[in-house]
Amino acid sequence: MHVLVVVSSPAETSLVIALAQTAVDTALSHSATVTLLDLYRERFDPVLPDEEIRRRFSLEDDVQRSVRELVRADLVVFVHPEWWGQPPALLKGWIDRVFRHGIAFTFSGDEFTKKQLVPLLTEKSAAVFVTSDMDGATPIEMIWKDSILGYCGVSDIRFHRFCGVRRSSHSERSKWLVTVETTIQDIIARRDR
Repeated sequence: MHVLVVVSSPAETSLVIALAQTAVDTALSHSATVTLLDLYRERFDPVLPDEEIRRRFSLEDDVQRSVRELVRADLVVFVHPEWWGQPPALLKGWIDRVFRHGIAFTFSGDEFTKKQLVPLLTEKSAAVFVTSDMDGATPIEMIWKDSILGYCGVSDIRFHRFCGVRRSSHSERSKWLVTVETTIQDIIARRDR
């Protein structure tokens, strides 16, 4: 089993980084191979240029590597803070450049007719771990489950939103780390059957 962990946090030491490292460590302890993409440390360029849209693929090494890792992965894990009810712009840009036509989805149908969506990530599982200072409902879960992962055919989606981060206790944060660990363990166990 191969696990791709995509983390988007500007801080080098943060709860987001600790959650991502827990996902990596848990997967490794269950004999999975793991690729960690830390978008800030790798200085990923989130801007999707017009020529890349028209060409339908990127010539940039980091985008090509991300596409290879997405295609290779059995489990894709996203870890990020919630900003304004959404993933950070850097992560959104990564999705724009990597979850592309021909990679994550395509369309079928005769020319000049209505096309049917064909999701291409149907064999993958996903886990999303979001930290937030907001307590109320936001669109973040719907964005991941319906607009991104579900659209591309991922049906085994685990979503966890950890709220009240700034005022959280050490005990609460420890429980969140355990949630990441048990979620990754459960997905790996189910896929290994």
